[in-house]
Amino acid sequence: MTHSHARCRLLRAPDKSGGDCPLFRGVRAVKTGTVPFSQPDLLGALRQTLFLAVAAALGMSLPAPVRATESPRLYDTDVSGSAYSTPGVELPEQLRSVRVGGACESYMLPGDVNQPVVIDNDLLVPNVQPPDPLLSGFRNRPVQRVEFDATFLPRHGRQTGVGFTDFDLNSTVAIPFPLSPESAFLISPDAQAHFVDGPNSPDLPAKLYDATLQIAWAGKLSSTIMFDVGVQPGCHYDGSNDQNTAYRLPYYFALGYRFAPNFLVGIGAAYLDRVDVHWVPLAGLIWVPEESTRFELVPPRPRIAHRFWIGEGFERWWYFAAEFGGGEWAIRRADGANDVVDIEDWRVINGMEQIPTNSGLGFRIEYGYVFARHVSYASSTPSFDPPSTLLARIGVIY
Repeated sequence: MTHSHARCRLLRAPDKSGGDCPLFRGVRAVKTGTVPFSQPDLLGALRQTLFLAVAAALGMSLPAPVRATESPRLYDTDVSGSAYSTPGVELPEQLRSVRVGGACESYMLPGDVNQPVVIDNDLLVPNVQPPDPLLSGFRNRPVQRVEFDATFLPRHGRQTGVGFTDFDLNSTVAIPFPLSPESAFLISPDAQAHFVDGPNSPDLPAKLYDATLQIAWAGKLSSTIMFDVGVQPGCHYDGSNDQNTAYRLPYYFALGYRFAPNFLVGIGAAYLDRVDVHWVPLAGLIWVPEESTRFELVPPRPRIAHRFWIGEGFERWWYFAAEFGGGEWAIRRADGANDVVDIEDWRVINGMEQIPTNSGLGFRIEYGYVFARHVSYASSTPSFDPPSTLLARIGVIY
């Protein structure tokens, strides 16, 4: 019953500890400043002169330093197939390399005439391009995301009031598509348990369960056209009624067109395989006016997000979102008859999440308002509209 999107920075900030930047390992970093001079060591100089004279007399010589003409080629894929267009791959695995010069040269940093910096221009320097602002949430590992959410909707109203306590455990695994470097399979298992409070009449089961496995294929048809198709078989029941109505096979397809580097519009359709709703149109857009602000107006969870904090290995985002909640389950009524119940509602949510940018744990805190609630049955039992209620949610993200 919950939907989420991961966010992470593809480019890490330079190492603040004073070490070398991981993208430029051949350049030695030297701190600027004044280096104090020591007093002349006459005895040491005499010993060094004597040693050199003896070495020359015996025909000894130091081997000349050998410099490789080319460093290991770590970045050998064209930028068009880089991490920004291939889900599940992160920099710097796929960047083109360019040769930037000839032989070694020495440069002097201002402020310290005793510390020359040697730059080897034969090293292959990554041709770094700015990250794709529309794609986020992919990591350089098979397991993209593991998330656990707990959601609480308190019961309002004695007769027809309905409250929920929901637990949701889901994950996403990315598998590169072997025939196309511009696409990948995304496999997302999801298990949910819902504990129901009310109503007095008509009856609802005390527990409802969902178990689904979404298999999606997403990628690029060209530099401007993207696609996303998926199917999500699942079982939705109360633990007692396991008839055919408990199993559903919804699927969807969508195409997106990129009008600008930071603006994409998509359309499509989804088959929900529900008693009351079958086909629904899909339409939305993604607009990233700047790096810290995202308009992700796409179903089933459109949202506007703003990044307000960047920490060591994490980012914090504030967001305002909307959700289409509820679901459909095969149930066994109090009189022993099998039935199907459909629950629908709309939710507006304000939240904050901390997203890990490499590994580690993040979290999510949300609160919101739930309205336009409706409960209907496949049988002749009359439908009803529970009163509006509030929402509170906490989650842990890996």
